[in-house]
Amino acid sequence: MYADITGFTALLDSMQPEAALQILRDIHTRMEAKIFEHQGTLERYTGEGLIAVFGVPQPGIEDATYALNCAYAMVESLAVYNARRALNNEAPILLGIGIDYGVAVMGSVGTDRNRAFMVAGKVSKIPIHLKNLCTQYQADICLSKALQKAVKRENTAGQKRLEEFEFIGEHRLLGLSDPTSVFCLQSKTSDSYYREEATDI
Repeated sequence: MYADITGFTALLDSMQPEAALQILRDIHTRMEAKIFEHQGTLERYTGEGLIAVFGVPQPGIEDATYALNCAYAMVESLAVYNARRALNNEAPILLGIGIDYGVAVMGSVGTDRNRAFMVAGKVSKIPIHLKNLCTQYQADICLSKALQKAVKRENTAGQKRLEEFEFIGEHRLLGLSDPTSVFCLQSKTSDSYYREEATDI
């Protein structure tokens, strides 16, 4: 999974640096909490985004469902955050999430002075490209056919969530020879949506 704030560079240029960094800390705190609540592992922060994996160090029987539910929880948490911003006439913070499913190589990399945990392989790259499609299609979550099939195979309540996703075609993602079937959950990011949500807080 790759989750990233959309347009953070422009946001940073439009406000005081410390205020922008506080927003980033707020979002990271919320996203990290949802990862751990759904049995995930935070691999690393990537500036305004983060990478998370599920089924590490040992694969489970519902890893795909955990990832999907985690993404939903992130979107819902951000909706609450944005509703509070709307009460102060502040613009919503937009988040895009890309999710893929597959086998990856994991381990520590680096030197004796500076080591880090890393997940490598195609499955670690695809979510980044899926997140970029979130921006293009104004979606909160974009997932691959592999993730969709895995959720169906796990036969959990997560299958119901898949009905909310729209197939947006096959996309030839950067660095991959075969096209990837992509499904998106359309974004709820209008000011009217967040102002309506704010009345429930």
